[in-house]
Amino acid sequence: MTGDLVVALHNMDLEKERDFMRQQLQESARQMRTLLANLPGMAYRC
Repeated sequence: MTGDLVVALHNMDLEKERDFMRQQLQESARQMRTLLANLPGMAYRC
């Protein structure tokens, strides 16, 4: 029974880490889209 609890807690930690990494990936993708959307204007100004 103790082993099951340890596994459950470990799985919860992994899920939290996955959620955090998913959020980081989504933010990175949003930043990349913004950069690419603004690239023509930035190149024109240079």
